[in-house]
Amino acid sequence: VMMRTSFFNTLSRWVLPGLIAGVVFLVIALLTGALATTIWAMPDAIAQTIGIAAPAGYGFALVPVLVGIAVHLALSIGLGAMFTAFARGLRLHSWLLVAAAVLFITIETPVALWVVMNNLLPATTFHFFLAAIPWWGSVLGHYLYALVLGLLLARGPLIAARKPQQPTPAGSESMM
Repeated sequence: VMMRTSFFNTLSRWVLPGLIAGVVFLVIALLTGALATTIWAMPDAIAQTIGIAAPAGYGFALVPVLVGIAVHLALSIGLGAMFTAFARGLRLHSWLLVAAAVLFITIETPVALWVVMNNLLPATTFHFFLAAIPWWGSVLGHYLYALVLGLLLARGPLIAARKPQQPTPAGSESMM
């Protein structure tokens, strides 16, 4: 039982916040992609950035879509765990967690896009990635990711560190 509890606590503290926030971002990306390009645009664009050929018009192809979703969720978990470590190190709690998550994504997004991807990817691949969903969909997705991540860490019933139950002192049991 102890190993299961420990595994669940580790999973809920380090994996679930980023995964849940990443799913929220994914839904926003798919919906805004559907409005501007296609529903599969963001997963296609992610697959293309890691070298997997995606349909030219962001059409549906199973492998790029599944790989794009998997990579998006893996990055969401990784960034969530990174932020969790940062927040725990600074002992952030309550509204400070949410504010710090928003600040984190405000810094992380331009660094990831413009410092890393813009310099590592060929221009055509970078522009294919940027054109997948409208900019406002990307901004909305990133900030909802940050808000959900911060709120889960601050308030989530599954995510919050549980205080161990104190045993009832001997002799204080109720007599029935």
